[in-house]
Amino acid sequence: MSYDKNGIKNILNTIDEMLNKEFPCTLIANKKLMQRGMADLLEVEISDKVESKAEELSKMIDKHIMFEAAKSKRSIEDFQLVWNVNEIKFDVKTTEENKFSMPNLISIDRLKKYYLKNPNHFIVYIFVDYYIECDENNKFIHIRSIKSSFIENISWNCLKIQNLGKGQLQIINKDALEFDVTISREEWFGMLKIKATDFYNDLIKKTKKRLIEWESM
Repeated sequence: MSYDKNGIKNILNTIDEMLNKEFPCTLIANKKLMQRGMADLLEVEISDKVESKAEELSKMIDKHIMFEAAKSKRSIEDFQLVWNVNEIKFDVKTTEENKFSMPNLISIDRLKKYYLKNPNHFIVYIFVDYYIECDENNKFIHIRSIKSSFIENISWNCLKIQNLGKGQLQIINKDALEFDVTISREEWFGMLKIKATDFYNDLIKKTKKRLIEWESM
């Protein structure tokens, strides 16, 4: 599963530096805006910032980088950057401070198909932590921190596969998120294979037990 990393890490580092320079900041929203609405607002804010830097990123690697918004709500990404055979899908994950969060990342089946289709495909998560203050009419959304990571740099110590669809990769606790930049893509994907196999074997056992219970009625 060899792939060309030329420019990929530099692009992610530049985006990370740019976002952390632009933020922390405060967004003002209607007091009635619910959590999903706040997440959408933050996603748009992050997406707009990255789009505004597409030309600068292109000059950095001397390639024309195209910014593309998600094609549908079912898309893996909130937005993506594409050049030559390279494609980076970005998914923004937002968490309100002091609230327990176990965000779902991606279906393991979709991840397998996307990564195996082209070794120059990448998935990056942008984790945004924020807190809220309110007055009579408005919510003030204060962005506390932003951290970007390739999915293969998220440590398996804080990941599990949830029984949803064909299996959903999930963060166990957002507040205990760990990153491992030393692990290779091949090693991380090898661990995914082990975890997926264990998940399906355990699911088979549970399903057989439930089947026996019904048959014995």
